[in-house]
Amino acid sequence: MNNKLLAALALTTALATGAHAACQINSGAYVGLSVGGAHLAGKNDFTYEHAVAGIKEEKGTKLSNTSFVAGIFGGYGFKFNNLWAAAELFYQFDQLKDTSSFTIQGNAGNKLESKSNGSYGGAVHLGFIPNGNCVVYAIAGIDVKRFKVTFSDTANPIGVHAAINKSYTSTAFAPGIGMRLAVSKNISLRTEYKCAIHRKKDFESTQTNPAIGNDTVKIKHSPTVHSFNVGLVYSF
Repeated sequence: MNNKLLAALALTTALATGAHAACQINSGAYVGLSVGGAHLAGKNDFTYEHAVAGIKEEKGTKLSNTSFVAGIFGGYGFKFNNLWAAAELFYQFDQLKDTSSFTIQGNAGNKLESKSNGSYGGAVHLGFIPNGNCVVYAIAGIDVKRFKVTFSDTANPIGVHAAINKSYTSTAFAPGIGMRLAVSKNISLRTEYKCAIHRKKDFESTQTNPAIGNDTVKIKHSPTVHSFNVGLVYSF
């Protein structure tokens, strides 16, 4: 083996070693952008009561809607041997809206709607680094989201008179999993799945009608939001 070949092999090895060393998951601050999808799941439990007529009807509707997602995030990660821990904050934009129509006492004009736009929160990542440029981690986070729930029977003026139009902010536990892969010294790619499990929220409205008596509607709103995203990370 001649000297030129040995020199070429040595240079190739040095370059490969240097490139591998540069593509590492390291401790430090980071920021990033992400895109993906979100799916609104869960259910609404609806109850209609008319005290004078002795009527009580219950309806269960499943929440289902999918939205495009875009987000920004930033945090700080700490590497200790093959272990990884990070804390970050995020904002996620989405547009989720579910509309259900159903019949009460032969009245088909009832409309129940649940919607939300965007969320924010924070998360802790705990993971394992199987090799220098890749980390797999579990996510334990909180997701703060504002929901609006409305019920109306505008199509039938002699039908259900009670209406609901309520907005509220919910803080959910949001577990998940993720993976991050370094592709250069400062750039890495990541993908995450999270499930924000929001608590049940109760709403009730009673409308007084002297001619036919009071009618009451009750809603138990139990949303869950699944999200999947791919992100570009810049490490400082």
